[in-house]
Amino acid sequence: MCGGHSRGHFGHHLPMGIPVSVPVEERRSSPVDVLNERLARGEITIEEYQRMRSVLDDQYRTKHSPHIRKPTTA
Repeated sequence: MCGGHSRGHFGHHLPMGIPVSVPVEERRSSPVDVLNERLARGEITIEEYQRMRSVLDDQYRTKHSPHIRKPTTA
């Protein structure tokens, strides 16, 4: 035991800036991560990927920049 600390403090001795691994099942994937994985596995075509990515990008822009509107076509 170092300095009176118990061994129950996992990661106590890790230097700053060293990432601690998180098991895959505990990580949260973003929608874009899921889309990228589906393309990589061959579950969707490039055209499907591009269409879905466009939808996600539009949703992101709307959520983070509500004052900027997409141009409308006349």
